[in-house]
Amino acid sequence: SKWVRMEALKQIGYVVALVGPDHFADEMAKLFVTTCTDHMSSADTSAVEICYHGAFTFPGVVQAAGKQRWTMFQNSFRALCRCEIRTRKAIASSVHEIAAVLDDELENDVTLISAVEAFLVDAQEIQTAVVKPAAHVIALCSTAVQRRVLN
Repeated sequence: SKWVRMEALKQIGYVVALVGPDHFADEMAKLFVTTCTDHMSSADTSAVEICYHGAFTFPGVVQAAGKQRWTMFQNSFRALCRCEIRTRKAIASSVHEIAAVLDDELENDVTLISAVEAFLVDAQEIQTAVVKPAAHVIALCSTAVQRRVLN
């Protein structure tokens, strides 16, 4: 049934996040990314819900995948950052979790820093959601990046 399929798709991120880096397979990343991206262009309520659950579980999935697989998720991350407000808020609230996974590679990652910059000038609800996480992200960056983001 359509409803069972939609509910199953909403759960993929939760399942993938539980696997952990030792047992994570690239196929899991592809499944998660495909599930999110296939539903981003639809205004259907079920598709919006799938994207929201994808955004909500995104940090856990990236943590399970590890920083070596971050490039597999960057396009989905960018796309989720452009979705409807509830989805953007879920991503904005957790950018510090993704930054923690990237750790020493954060400085060279334009994707995450650009998203934080965009969230800081987004709708007020998004700005409020990203303030505290952004502080954690910015603290991990060099002084030059900190100045650029804060100006």
